[in-house]
Amino acid sequence: MLVLLLRCSFAALLGTVLSLAIQAPCAAQTIGAQPVADSDRSAGALAWTGPLTADIPTEITIAVYKDTYVMGKDSNPTVRFVVQHSRTQCWGRVIQGPARTWTGPYGYFEELQVPVKKEGAHWVGTVVIVPCSSLSYLTVCMLHAVNNPFFGVRVLNVLIPLDHPGSRALLSAQGRQLADQLHRQAWEDIASASASDPYAKYGLYASRSLAVAHPEVYLQGDALFVQHVTQNPGFAAAYAVTDPDSESLYPQTFFSGPPFSFRQVSLATYTAIRTEDRYPKQAPVLGWLDWRMLSLPAVLKARDKQITELERATIAYFSWHEQGREQVFIMVCVDESAYLVRSSDGALFVADGTPTGARPNAATFLIFNEDHVWYPLMGRDDTSHNAELAAIVGQYASAPMEPEMSDFERAILAKLRETTRLGTAKEKELARLASVKGNPSLHPFRQIYARHLLGYPSQVWQFAIVQQWVLRANRISPWTAWLAALAMDRPQLIQGLETATGVWAQGLGIVHGHDWQCSLNEYTIDETVSVSAVHCVTHANCFASVLDLAGVENILIKGSPAPPGSPGITHTYVVVPEAGVVISNGAIAERGSLVNVTKYVWSALWYISKGDLWAFPYLALYVGTWAPRDVAEQFALFRNRFGDQFCGFRSWGYDETFFRRETVSPGAFLNALPDEQRRWSPFRHP
Repeated sequence: MLVLLLRCSFAALLGTVLSLAIQAPCAAQTIGAQPVADSDRSAGALAWTGPLTADIPTEITIAVYKDTYVMGKDSNPTVRFVVQHSRTQCWGRVIQGPARTWTGPYGYFEELQVPVKKEGAHWVGTVVIVPCSSLSYLTVCMLHAVNNPFFGVRVLNVLIPLDHPGSRALLSAQGRQLADQLHRQAWEDIASASASDPYAKYGLYASRSLAVAHPEVYLQGDALFVQHVTQNPGFAAAYAVTDPDSESLYPQTFFSGPPFSFRQVSLATYTAIRTEDRYPKQAPVLGWLDWRMLSLPAVLKARDKQITELERATIAYFSWHEQGREQVFIMVCVDESAYLVRSSDGALFVADGTPTGARPNAATFLIFNEDHVWYPLMGRDDTSHNAELAAIVGQYASAPMEPEMSDFERAILAKLRETTRLGTAKEKELARLASVKGNPSLHPFRQIYARHLLGYPSQVWQFAIVQQWVLRANRISPWTAWLAALAMDRPQLIQGLETATGVWAQGLGIVHGHDWQCSLNEYTIDETVSVSAVHCVTHANCFASVLDLAGVENILIKGSPAPPGSPGITHTYVVVPEAGVVISNGAIAERGSLVNVTKYVWSALWYISKGDLWAFPYLALYVGTWAPRDVAEQFALFRNRFGDQFCGFRSWGYDETFFRRETVSPGAFLNALPDEQRRWSPFRHP
């Protein structure tokens, strides 16, 4: 495999392979790195840094790990190397003359024959590039098959050290203040809305924040995921896969081999971090209010294996269950340390499951398992219902303590202590589903979803209700406020969008891909950054949330290529009408058109949403909260401004999973939508 490697004095590991920081500009800037050990490399290569500095040559050191990639080894050894440019902007020009160039659906490509020489076990060479502008981000590719110049290309992401002085990801003083304001307002909004809006209430549980009254549902939701991956074939291999493009992660019909087992997991390979370490230094992290216990699928497949102690304890908790060991509780302390406590005798184990004779260094504020909770901060005390929990509380938490928090956090806490209570079995089941966000067409999620959405196909859960939970969960993330502030902290909207999308792909290394199984479960923005490879729906949810927080009108569209001859696939993306752009898989994919995204015309509407409104805009069976009349007006504006025409569907019923439908031409669809207003009534959350 060909991998970009870079080196600087503060060497930040940002990717599964390596990421590094760009140094201050100089007349001839050289960036290099020592080859990493074989054990540190993965099939899905992530590497390098940016942005580049305009008009200053930048040397990129490349290393080839397999002799098969080197040509002419005995005389003039070279390696084929490809630089990819955006379709809408030239990222840079290569000093060495390219061997050939071509244009593909994703941009302009230059292929180089780069001279290399043997250094130890590797072949090493240099590419020199001059960027086109100070905002340039460079994407570098590698050819797997020279005879297949488009589909044979693998993109190697350019990772930016977010806090480096040369990074374009830095906020101004005004931008930092704005990020803090956006984040606080988002928390105030959801705390108030959760009293009456079920989307907000379950959005809090989807966020996996500890600021909820029932943290036990997080373990219950994770248990559903564990049930799926430990009882179905192929998930042992899925856990081992580190390449987000692997075809083995697509629908389960392609899966084979044994199911996942926690015996595969070495907790020693996971590094414990604090909450503040998840985010850039300029992100508006509030403290306890932003403590999260991310979902188990995201924790297990964290790209850099950096997780909190609570998340490590969660892995150990389920590992104990699989081994049939005695029941344990998870104990969390005010310094974010976490432990397992054996129910029978109160024996203490550190977060990786290793026994310890020492008592915790900090006060305990939360003890829980799937059934019982002691959480005075949120008004929970189940000690009267469980003697083992009572004994553990007496042993380790006789004097209730709470994490350090601000007056603002206390005010939010006072609301959430009441609004996040789950009083009925139905509420607990919905919170459980929200916490794991599993696919309603898969067992064991399907059985639970089916009990609470009678009269609709499971598509309504998957593409509407779950997505609305996630959108609200995303709005209270420091990531969302930080990216929204980056987008707003620029003179023009398009510059802000270019910055935010550039940071998403090149700064955070978020790619289109999968980690367990395509569409097994949905992720929040925090979980997305952790795993780094998500499908189009998750990318769209993240950017819709960012734009919502920034106050920028956006419409999330799930579409399919219009007939005739359209493949049986769908794609979800975000339209930004004010800027006239489409954000697809976290990148600006189209300018001046809202339907021509990548190589297909995604003009047959499956599902749409705008802020808190959503709809399956099907003639004769319109479902949603966004009124048909208003949807018709929205798409008439698209047609008048951009000339875009959207096909629609007419539905005559549905089965357990899908609407039955037929395509309606653009003109007929738009003309008929207002007539749906007379038959429509707003969808009510279960």
